[in-house]
Amino acid sequence: MKVINLLVLVVGYVLSASAFAETDLTNASHETLVTYHENIVKEAELKLAEHKQNLEDYEVHSYYYGRQGQDFQSHETANIEYYEEVITENLKAAELHRKMAGEQNDSIKSANVDNSNVTRTVH
Repeated sequence: MKVINLLVLVVGYVLSASAFAETDLTNASHETLVTYHENIVKEAELKLAEHKQNLEDYEVHSYYYGRQGQDFQSHETANIEYYEEVITENLKAAELHRKMAGEQNDSIKSANVDNSNVTRTVH
């Protein structure tokens, strides 16, 4: 009977320790995903600026492009729309993960108990 109680105690400790570790891992994962989505936004903003500049150059000098000019214009316009959508979606995803990480931080902080006023007795 003592062996079973000891086994239950050990298993309980391992499960509780892994639950806290999993929470930290999940919180770190959300923060990592925030960074990931923000990096995608930065890259997409660079590409967006590049395609906007290409379109502007086309509009100023459309006679340089010959027959393929209209194809180039529609292609650059489609690229601009695509990168604007990528930026919007990744900003939303970054904000979602930032919110989730914040909520997990709040739940972890509220779970911590202040034991400073507890009187301890030694037997």
